[in-house]
Amino acid sequence: MSCTVFKSTNTVDQSINVFPPKGYISSVRIVRNYDVENGNIFKFRNDNTKEFKVVGGTITCPSQGVTTPVTEVVLGTVRDIFLKLDEGREFAYLAWKDKDRIMGVNSDDGSAFYGAIADYSLGLHAEDVVSINGICLSSGSFNQRVNAWDVSEVVDVGFTFAEAINFDREINWYAPKLQWMNSFLLNAKKFNKDITLRAAKPKWMNSFLENASSFNSKINVDTSECDNFSGMFMAASKFNQPINFNFGKAMFLNNFLNGAREFNQPVDFGNMPLLTEAYYLFAGSKMNSPIKFNAPNLTDASGWFSENTVFNSTITGSFRSVVSMAYMFWYASSFNQPINDWDIRNVLNFTGFLTAATSFNQDLSSWPAKFNVNANIEGVSVAPNWSTENYDKYLNALWLDVGTTRRNEWANGTSPRVVLASVKRSAASKDAVSGLTGAGWTIIDGGLA
Repeated sequence: MSCTVFKSTNTVDQSINVFPPKGYISSVRIVRNYDVENGNIFKFRNDNTKEFKVVGGTITCPSQGVTTPVTEVVLGTVRDIFLKLDEGREFAYLAWKDKDRIMGVNSDDGSAFYGAIADYSLGLHAEDVVSINGICLSSGSFNQRVNAWDVSEVVDVGFTFAEAINFDREINWYAPKLQWMNSFLLNAKKFNKDITLRAAKPKWMNSFLENASSFNSKINVDTSECDNFSGMFMAASKFNQPINFNFGKAMFLNNFLNGAREFNQPVDFGNMPLLTEAYYLFAGSKMNSPIKFNAPNLTDASGWFSENTVFNSTITGSFRSVVSMAYMFWYASSFNQPINDWDIRNVLNFTGFLTAATSFNQDLSSWPAKFNVNANIEGVSVAPNWSTENYDKYLNALWLDVGTTRRNEWANGTSPRVVLASVKRSAASKDAVSGLTGAGWTIIDGGLA
């Protein structure tokens, strides 16, 4: 009997059977990426001192003087750790001695890094992880399924997929302890999957989907404890889904939908007793649906509809506590709704309020009696197509208040005392103009009709 023996040059990779070594808590497999030039290089960041060990590769860290490749090293806070896979290896294993995550790369120029991939397809690096902040930050090649991740103990997911520009996977997590979700998908430009966060009640969702320019899917999350929504959908240029959030604890709504160019849904913000800032809320969007809100402590409503060229709908709510309305309708070229009944008694800054609001032609004759005598009001009268009739009414009402009703208050106020308009006035406001200029006011307008 004869026997033929086939000899192979391939060896069985046993590293998985002995890894991670005793004393090491966290580990992740680093997989070679054949689709990019640097597919054998994994670059990552570390925010806390860690003792690393690698099998199947070596580590260098130039900024901490580790220029000779090593397999074991202690590194502090550093942004440029390089793991290079050994020649012929499909993957390596990286381990460290705590539960803290390693992070992706945030380069100085904001670009993503393309190279070997941290394999989280079967789960995270350790059990009972508290933070995955930045775990896939700027990982340009990352697009693995993440629903297997156990985030039941996770508190912080800020920047998890920020700048992961090819990531596009459904997110469905049970996350009862989750609090911080800021910049979760910032600049994740291809992401367009549903997000479900069961049992989560996050406190921060600022910049959550900022510049996620493909996103137009559903978000299922309880926002009843969230206080910061600033920039949540800023520059999410395709987003146009109903927003049924609970804004009851909201303090900041700045830039919430600024640059969400397709957004046009009715928004009922409800009662927001803690809200103080909401500047540039709908700026640069296509918002043209009714808006309802109750925010008794709102102070900054600047730029709400700045460069929103379609908005011409109703606004239901009180601005009584607002201090700044600067640039509110800046280049809002379609807006022409009555606002005469707005409570503007505390507003100090009207800079650019109606600049280039080319459709606006409403009666504002009730406003002078409500002006704060310390306010900069010149931006109120700048609508380029305001009628002579409405401008005359405004001038007459202003002079009545300045010259008679609140004469002493205006005399002692700090208002710049400027009326700025591009439209013409008629003889109907002649006495008002004479009185105002005599009281030290400067009137710059289109002259007599």
